[in-house]
Amino acid sequence: MTFKVISFRPSDKLSKVAETFAKLGISGAPVVDDHNKVIGVISERDIIELIKSKSGIKERTEEIFAETLQFFHIYPVVSIEFRRTMRELDQEEKFWKEIEDGKVEDIMTKKPLTVSENEGIDKLIGLMVEKGVNRVPVITEEGKLVGIVTRADIIKSISQGVEEN
Repeated sequence: MTFKVISFRPSDKLSKVAETFAKLGISGAPVVDDHNKVIGVISERDIIELIKSKSGIKERTEEIFAETLQFFHIYPVVSIEFRRTMRELDQEEKFWKEIEDGKVEDIMTKKPLTVSENEGIDKLIGLMVEKGVNRVPVITEEGKLVGIVTRADIIKSISQGVEEN
């Protein structure tokens, strides 16, 4: 278990989360309230799914822009398609700004899988496999964050046990 846990608040910006993930080489973290109670989990997957759900405009914009430029030299008047392309480029800029300024609470997994600090490793591994999760916050009876167990922690523990034998 990792005791020094990177966590986020619901109001943190997604840009901060992405920067932290990249800088520290982690792929997810618990979300805690002002009392350090776990209220969610945020992961790279959540951010990528948000981008995917909003990214259709980029593909359309690139297609229209390429077609418009191809014929622009033939038609000196700014075409309707070109004006539409410019509006869509503006929408794309707004899209990236929305991603950057988005909040953790908007995309986090609410009511995440957690385990008690007294839980055995066998049950924890079973839950991780059954639920298909990469990380499980470890909490006190009051729901306060005390640590986190990731798949990497389990593999590391197994490899240390093998080295000792």
